[in-house]
Amino acid sequence: MKNKERTQLSLDELREALNEQLEMLKKSCKEFDHGDVFEAKRIAVSLRILWHNSQQSKGLVSQLNLASEVFDTAFDVPPTFTVIGKPIPPSNQRRLFAVGGSRAYAPLFDHGPVKIYKTSFGQWWEGSVLSDGEGHKFTRKDLVLEVANTDGGAHVDPSLDSKYYSITRKGTFRMIRVVPTDNPKVFKRAETPSPVAVTLRQIGRETLRTLCPDYNYDGRGFYPGGAICYMSAVITPSSETDSSAK
Repeated sequence: MKNKERTQLSLDELREALNEQLEMLKKSCKEFDHGDVFEAKRIAVSLRILWHNSQQSKGLVSQLNLASEVFDTAFDVPPTFTVIGKPIPPSNQRRLFAVGGSRAYAPLFDHGPVKIYKTSFGQWWEGSVLSDGEGHKFTRKDLVLEVANTDGGAHVDPSLDSKYYSITRKGTFRMIRVVPTDNPKVFKRAETPSPVAVTLRQIGRETLRTLCPDYNYDGRGFYPGGAICYMSAVITPSSETDSSAK
């Protein structure tokens, strides 16, 4: 088959394409905040178009030589239990959302437990930001490409990466969630959704803060109820116990 003739886009046309993607990303993020969790798949597609580089093509950000550094809001999750008098084990989890509230998870926006900072694109794109109870780790790149390329963003594959399948279909994030019943003294266990969608929502936030200097939208009001980034307990050799949540 004869190759089609191609015409190079001008810088102005590439900038227009960038603005279109950013406007679509803003819209999808707002719709997600309003409760449409399926917008996470559109968010993933926009993120792939903006950031993903391969041998065949470059993302719009690279084509325009933008953003060698990206705003990073991920935080390290400390060990669940710390015993006084023993070395604190290093954290092996990072995260982009808080747990709790009426929607199970809430994106951090710019209000996580660490101050928002900039990091290199490579570290941001390929550094771990989500772990599950089976020790599987996921990068921003992993999540964006799995959703956009295989799980309904721009295409549906007949098979999915096993680690991704587990955290999205088998509940391997293993968060226990309880909700009240008609009896105020009785709570019941509720189904726990996958944290992939809210993670993509926060990656969208980081992207917009990086590429749109005046972007100041904050959708925290759409995530009612208390939410915490992590909970830890400090155990002393005696019977005295101290616990804290942040």
